Amino acid sequence: MNRLVELGKGKHDQQVPGSQGFYKEALFEKLLEHLLPAIEEHSGYKLYKTYSYARQYHLGEELKKHRDRHACEVTVSLCLGNEGETWPLWLKDRHGENHSFALEPGDAFIFKGIELVHWREPNTFGPCSQVFLHYVDQDGPYASERDDKGRTAHQNY
Repeated sequence: MNRLVELGKGKHDQQVPGSQGFYKEALFEKLLEHLLPAIEEHSGYKLYKTYSYARQYHLGEELKKHRDRHACEVTVSLCLGNEGETWPLWLKDRHGENHSFALEPGDAFIFKGIELVHWREPNTFGPCSQVFLHYVDQDGPYASERDDKGRTAHQNY
């Protein structure tokens, strides 16, 4: 991730101003495909891949509370690395209770991105790199989102 940032491959991320985002970057697309069988096993769904998106966060940045778009029916948040302490991902469960998840490098969290509100509080922990892998249920109402067809990098997240 640091090398991609150094090479200027990222785009200004509209969801988290100040951070750099990487929509469908080749390396992360390979990861999206490679992990598909494991994500199917853990989620219990037969899935289509939609897209990958990576982001490098910095001190002071935050991810506002949101739900993901339809192409993110099954979302995987995978920690690539933290330069400081772990920076928790927050999620509101179906009962309205908030839970935090501190992901170490290599840890992943699988959840229903379009159903569950999630966010990150302002970053006081240090730089953090994440990749988000998105999938849809092959038999579900969002199957047409397969491969994130019709989207561009400017419509990414």
